[in-house]
Amino acid sequence: MPLPRTAEVVLVTQNGAVVGSLPAVPVSTPWWQDIEPVVGAVRAHFGIEIVVLRLLEAELNRPHGGRVV
Repeated sequence: MPLPRTAEVVLVTQNGAVVGSLPAVPVSTPWWQDIEPVVGAVRAHFGIEIVVLRLLEAELNRPHGGRVV
């Protein structure tokens, strides 16, 4: 059974400049490729809309679950 997943979101401008990050939020699915639950969790916790560009890192060396950035 996969571990629960949390996601930390790094915020960048349209030009790619890093402006900061949000604290990790719990995500409803453990599957790294499921992006909509990350977008929904950020919306629910912080009230902002995001677009996920890519996975930067994961605490586990293979999918699924754990903390992702």
